[in-house]
Amino acid sequence: MNGISVNTTILNKLLQDFRDQLSQYHIEIEQEPGFNFDTDPRLKPLNEIFKREFIDKKMKGESINPLLLPENLCKPVLLILAATRDDLRTSSLRLSCNAILNTVEALKAEQSYIKTNFSKLIERYQKFVNELPETISLLTSVKN
Repeated sequence: MNGISVNTTILNKLLQDFRDQLSQYHIEIEQEPGFNFDTDPRLKPLNEIFKREFIDKKMKGESINPLLLPENLCKPVLLILAATRDDLRTSSLRLSCNAILNTVEALKAEQSYIKTNFSKLIERYQKFVNELPETISLLTSVKN
């Protein structure tokens, strides 16, 4: 075991895919006559979200909290893309966001599983720790 869950590895790949899909969407929109990168209403809000969630955090040395991705990345992006749902060029971005949402749910389930199991483990060991003096005393008396 390398310390990284399968879901974390999948999420990292999905985030790279999201970046690639957003770049591809940019390239396709930029081909349109009269395109303005700074004002295009389809790209500007997506760029702002991408900058906030990835570029700004990287520049500040902050990590991405995967559990916040649904609220901070996916849902805002999906709301923006809803206005362009007839544009087939946004399909891959929507699919990418949905895959991220599903993987974050899997991470939450994994986190819950780990918390539950560690709580049970701590509870069991705590019981043994409390019984340890009595057990040592019994073992010592048998030895003598």
